[in-house]
Order: sequence, then structure tokens, then C-alpha cells
Amino acid sequence: MTTSKFGTAYLVKDMKNKKLMISIKQVVLAYHSPGFKVQAILSDRQFKHIQQLIVQKGITLKYVPPMNTDKKMIVTEEQQMQE
Repeated sequence: MTTSKFGTAYLVKDMKNKKLMISIKQVVLAYHSPGFKVQAILSDRQFKHIQQLIVQKGITLKYVPPMNTDKKMIVTEEQQMQE
């Protein structure tokens, strides 16, 4: 398995749990279709209130220092598609 790192920015219009999880799901699906599996989301503590919801999806929420919030991103691992 090869590890690859990609960054994605996604505009979220409100910070309610439901809207955030819908946005995360859309990004995860966008990576899944070409064969990648999202393993971690890098963020500041602004997303701490949905950490358990993210973990339930099998994704780790990793925090970056507030001064590096311009580097928030989603980290993926290339998934070998087995048939």
C-alpha cells in the first residue's frame, strides 16, 4: 500500500454538526471514487465538537496549532482496490 498526501479545501457555510458531517462525507466520497481512503483530517480545535462523529467513520481528527490553520487538510492513503 502506498501512502499519499493530498490537501482539500471545502467551503462550509455553517458549523452545525449535521452540515459539517455532510461536507466531510462529500469530501470522503470524492477521494473514495478514484480508490483512496481518507484516514485523517488535519484541523484546528474548531472541529472538536464533532470528533466522535468523525471517529465513528473510521477517520482520525488530528489537531494542528492555531497558527497553522491555513494548512488544514485531509490526509489520504491510497487504497488498493481488491476485486
